[in-house]
Amino acid sequence: MKAWFTEGEDDPRITVVEVTPQDGYCWNNKHGNAIAFVKTAFGAAIGQTLDDSIEDTPSV
Repeated sequence: MKAWFTEGEDDPRITVVEVTPQDGYCWNNKHGNAIAFVKTAFGAAIGQTLDDSIEDTPSV
C-alpha cells in the first residue's frame, strides 16, 4: 500500500465504505469457464447466442 498511499494508514485519500446488501442476483455458467468461452466464441462466429448461464438469487 505504501506505493499508492505514501502517508500510510493515516493518508486522507483512503476511504472505507461499508455495504450491507439487502438482496443479490448473479450469473454463473453450467460447464465451466473454458466451455463457456468456446460457446461464446462459436456463438459470435455464427451470430447466435448459445446460452450456458445459470441465473440465481442467493439469500443474503
